[in-house]
Amino acid sequence: MRVVALWVALIGCAIAQPVPPMPYRQAGLTQRQAAVFLLQRLTFGPLPGQTDEVVVQGLEAWTAEQLDGQLGDEPLDSRLAALPSLQLSASQERVQYCNRNRLIEMAEKSGLKKWTEGSERSRQIYESRLREFKEAQQQPTYDDLGDELRYQKLLRCRYSRNQLREVLTDFWFNHFNVAALNDQVRINTISYERDILRPQALGSFSTMLLGTAHHPAMLHYLNNSQSSAAPGAKTTLNFRYEAAPPDDKEELRQGQPLKRKNGGLNENYAREVMELHTLGVDGGYTQADVTELARCLTGWTVHYPESDNENLWRLIEPGEILGYQHSGDFLFRADWHDADSKNILGQVIPAGGGLEEGEAVLARLAEHPSTARFVTRKLAQRFVCDQPGPALVERLASRYRASHGQIRPVLVELVTSAEFWAEATRPSKVKSPLEFFVSSLRCSGAELQLDRGLIFWLQRLGQPLYGCNPPTGYPEDSRDWVSSGSLVNRMNFATQLAQNRIRGLQVNWMGFLSPGQDPVQGLAPILLPEREVAVQEFSRQRLGQPGDGYGPRGWFKTPKPADFERRRQEAWAAKVAGVLLGSPAFQYR
Repeated sequence: MRVVALWVALIGCAIAQPVPPMPYRQAGLTQRQAAVFLLQRLTFGPLPGQTDEVVVQGLEAWTAEQLDGQLGDEPLDSRLAALPSLQLSASQERVQYCNRNRLIEMAEKSGLKKWTEGSERSRQIYESRLREFKEAQQQPTYDDLGDELRYQKLLRCRYSRNQLREVLTDFWFNHFNVAALNDQVRINTISYERDILRPQALGSFSTMLLGTAHHPAMLHYLNNSQSSAAPGAKTTLNFRYEAAPPDDKEELRQGQPLKRKNGGLNENYAREVMELHTLGVDGGYTQADVTELARCLTGWTVHYPESDNENLWRLIEPGEILGYQHSGDFLFRADWHDADSKNILGQVIPAGGGLEEGEAVLARLAEHPSTARFVTRKLAQRFVCDQPGPALVERLASRYRASHGQIRPVLVELVTSAEFWAEATRPSKVKSPLEFFVSSLRCSGAELQLDRGLIFWLQRLGQPLYGCNPPTGYPEDSRDWVSSGSLVNRMNFATQLAQNRIRGLQVNWMGFLSPGQDPVQGLAPILLPEREVAVQEFSRQRLGQPGDGYGPRGWFKTPKPADFERRRQEAWAAKVAGVLLGSPAFQYR
């Protein structure tokens, strides 16, 4: 019977769980209006014609499909195939890509003298020759890896059919933020997002928390890779060695630790685990709990399989006999772990433990009631409003606790709540720069080609990808994105995109219009679906004379181009599209 029950459970997990009816009609919405709202909140923006597809499929069926996140993504996969790093394992990335210093050393060996001082002109010449050497050697660098990291995110957000999974991957990256601003983090960020966050974006919070805690990107970013027991503390290695039979001790001498030159307890990661990843700043912990958690996580460090550190390999060779555990890039160093007794949140951890101490505490934190409230409130901030009500948060937290931290049941509770649908009747969530950028591309059908200028545009808009240095990540409160400067940059982007003046992006507005159709009537339903647009606001008189986009008629030499009328219509459509994309209505999700 137990076997049958297990198979039933497995089958239930494999089959898409239905989504209950959504109360959008009680909020006064039509089915089409509800479909648009779902697309605005659960995706990076609706595609042209997607509203009709959602209506035909049914809102609940479409949402269930997004919650499963298993739609085929062949068009996206073909685009991602152009990025070499995505086809490599984490170890292969580290071996095949090199940092700037390594590139300079290689160039020096080939005869290019390193530039150290001189005029700006001489520096520019050196950089040009260094680039030529790099291209001749076909040697990719960490800068190339950073570009590919950012490009793959834009491609996924723009083209993936599993939009909710990508929205949540972005959400969880901000929650478990690492900044790819130094080499140690940058070379591990693709793996961090691809192997840890995206697979669990709709899955288990506990699994995701443990995965981030073991990953080199997080261990390097918050310095836990250097955290070790205080000099006077007894380590796991001490306990294991003392407990070994006398006849085995001589054989285990090789497992004795190397002399530590630096190190000591580092509380950075432990503090952020409690404050930002689980309990929240008001979650009921104290500074003493942070210190005790940091002690639990001593010895959690990084050791790459491709490393040639013979001393360390010899040190950990006895393996679990002495408490060492090496898996992938993660290493638990028994000679660094503080194995004395600890007390975290009122629970005593006896002396003599090892890796299991930290894993057990993290699992406990993942299921803590404060974590349930903190995490679900952030989800409500992302998908509902900037200040979600306590009743909604409590229901979401209850669903989180009942499912032991499963994300899908929480989202089902969220999208079927009255509070979620009440937001459809009033502007509430301003798009982040990434959301504004990608939604502009999606609604306009813009084709995206890889160009570094796109990355610079996101920096101008205020959200450089993978570049948030504080561990808080980018804010979920959309009010933080509103300022006069940011709105000006958005308008500039909208007008540049509309006129095809951004390298790497191409839009065909005439493809949305029938012959002779007014651009306002043709484009407003595409760019602002189910929104009322005052046509008179887009008159030629209000948007500027003469209205053809070319300036005074004398601009053309006689005779006028044969395709003057077509070019005139295209320019006018681009002007209308730019105003629509830069309008206040388009800034809201």
